[in-house]
Amino acid sequence: MLLLNFFRDIRHTLPRLISVMIVTALGVMIYIGMSGINANMQYAIDTYLEPAAVSDLWITADDADMRDVRGLRALSSIEYVSPRVTLMTNWIEDDETNLTLHTYDGAFEQCVPYIESGRMPQSPRECMLAASFAKARGLSAGERLELEFEGRILRFTIAALVISPEYIYNVSGMDLIPNPYRNGFVYVPEEAVSTAYGTHVYNEILIKGREGVSREALINACKSVLGERCLAVLNFEDNVRAYMIYSEMQGLVSMTTTLPALFFLTAALIMFTTMQRVVENSRTMIGTLKALGYSDSRILIYFLSYAFLVIVIGTALGAVPGRAITGFLVTIIYQYFELPPIEFLMDWAALINAVSIAAACCVGAVLLTAVREVQTGPAQCMRPKPPRRSRRNIIERSPLWRVLGFSVKTVVRNIFRNRMRAIMCIVGVSLCMALIVTAIGMSDTVDKLMDDLYEKLYRYDLQVSLERMASNREERHIARLAGIERLESEMALPIEAIASGKKSDTTVHVCEDIVTLMVVDQTADVSMTMPDGLFVAKQLADDLGLSRGSALTIRRIGARKTHTLPVMGIAPNINGVYIGRSLWRSLGEGFRPSMLYLLANDPDTMKRTLEDYDFVSAVKLKQEVVSAFDAQMETMNAVVGIMILFGGVLAYVVLYSLGVMNFYDRIRDLATLSVLGFYPKEIKRLILSENMVFTILGIGLGALLGFPLLSNILTGTSMGELTFEPMVLPITYALSAGLTLVYAIIVNLLLGRKTKKIDMLGALKSVE
Repeated sequence: MLLLNFFRDIRHTLPRLISVMIVTALGVMIYIGMSGINANMQYAIDTYLEPAAVSDLWITADDADMRDVRGLRALSSIEYVSPRVTLMTNWIEDDETNLTLHTYDGAFEQCVPYIESGRMPQSPRECMLAASFAKARGLSAGERLELEFEGRILRFTIAALVISPEYIYNVSGMDLIPNPYRNGFVYVPEEAVSTAYGTHVYNEILIKGREGVSREALINACKSVLGERCLAVLNFEDNVRAYMIYSEMQGLVSMTTTLPALFFLTAALIMFTTMQRVVENSRTMIGTLKALGYSDSRILIYFLSYAFLVIVIGTALGAVPGRAITGFLVTIIYQYFELPPIEFLMDWAALINAVSIAAACCVGAVLLTAVREVQTGPAQCMRPKPPRRSRRNIIERSPLWRVLGFSVKTVVRNIFRNRMRAIMCIVGVSLCMALIVTAIGMSDTVDKLMDDLYEKLYRYDLQVSLERMASNREERHIARLAGIERLESEMALPIEAIASGKKSDTTVHVCEDIVTLMVVDQTADVSMTMPDGLFVAKQLADDLGLSRGSALTIRRIGARKTHTLPVMGIAPNINGVYIGRSLWRSLGEGFRPSMLYLLANDPDTMKRTLEDYDFVSAVKLKQEVVSAFDAQMETMNAVVGIMILFGGVLAYVVLYSLGVMNFYDRIRDLATLSVLGFYPKEIKRLILSENMVFTILGIGLGALLGFPLLSNILTGTSMGELTFEPMVLPITYALSAGLTLVYAIIVNLLLGRKTKKIDMLGALKSVE
């Protein structure tokens, strides 16, 4: 009997249950879709990067020898020490193409490459080439590869095409995104460069620490052995090429948890209102079942079956599209990473978590509504529930009530009589509005960051990276070229920054005393005069606990002399420490430019001219950097589109389900008004005006929630030193409100058709 009655009740409550199922499916879909990204990236890390033993430190050394290597290997805190020679070479076929050459001695202990095709080299004349570069250039194993280094020609046969864990995100020089057509890497046996560089002489050492050893202790131990031979230390977290996949994964955590929570919350609210109505309409049935001897637990299980149905169907509807969203977003992300072939996995843990959260929301809603009625006595249940006591609301008590028309008074009274439904509808619309504000606000935030970077900070046309051999003479030569309007130089050196007992390896940028092309402070006007102290990046200042006026001690890597200077400014979106050239020289330090910033009449022509110079390692147009940054935002743009789409679905489901509920709850009232002579348009207006009131109130609340939600999502999003400051423009609020109103109007058009189908005779029958 209960089973037949259950299916009969399902038919009457199906529209509302479908609404709960859709919202539950959306929550499951987003949770599985977003969590699946992290799961697949973690799978790539566990199956490839962890077994490949990625290094903890990359130490740039000044001609280290075997004695230094033995000293490092003697340290108990170090597991592996891999000395090697690293050279920047040019491909003979295209001198604008750079290939980073690394040597190896025997078997790989760290950063073990994955061989995509071919075999390990068997002689010093064979090499392993980056698979991405080979694909971009149409090379394969067995072909010849000729490289140029300082006038020497190095000839190799390609033995294998490989993917390296230290080049997962292979950016080089001034690139923001990988460019495999221009950049690659080569692994060769150590003997291959002995004549060009020397025997058992190394300029780079890879370090893998033992488990449990802190990174700071590991760095200090290495510096104590190498002394002045240690020129720079690159930490794993600071190595963009190796760490980017970890950073990308961490940046999605807040988004993975926040967005699904909104949909699960909405599902719980709709489930609560739906079950409240179902239980109220089933009072007589509950009393009859209790009189027939059914236990309270048996009756409660009957109502929990609604939640079970929603959970099963909602999860099933959301799981498959969620997996598709994972595949779509992972495909976008993986196009910038160089990884072995990895099959997309279904995140079963996320599915279990989604089912658990959905069950908690739906079951909790049923228990809140059903337990009290089930515990009521049979005789009391079989009597109709007494109507709620009507009280004058705040508007009825105000003078405004006297000037309102009948229709408006009816709408106001119905809203206050069904406060819970009104709250549910307002909350649902506000979440929709907040989602759309957050989605478009992400674009506003990125646009603001772009403006801060490429209009307020980076005011040059060309960025020129110089080789280590370049000097002031090369700078003066470029400055005299026809078409150069302005030139400013900068020197970047690795340093150790010390403050309040904390240390950090970073970079000092020695720039002009008056800068106009690469401005450190984005609040500066046309030009900026460097202060008599240091300008520090905000992230570094936070790490070292610095504030304006604090003292910061800096020391060049490999030097003993330290300099303590005041912090005169802290700025976002820069990296390291900035200091004026005159102040730097007054400290007894020399200056050799490593970067030039240019304003040119014809930037494209000037770029081609500068690329022909041997002392120029790379030239970038600012527009190329902007385009690369836009490409990095592709994943975020995809998420923005998904959020806008799902926000619309959320608004539609909430407004339609609660609108339908309101319609059927008031069908006797509407039928009475129809009999009394009200026109269909007037009756329709009574129903639809409530939805518009809820929509307007929800838009106002959602506008308040949008900015905090955006801030929460952006908290875990980072791109190196760049700072995402939440920004929502007024036009964004207007556009979001407009979209939400459009969704509400569409729902009203659908609900309006139902007023034509009112069965007055059936609706006005007395309750049997």
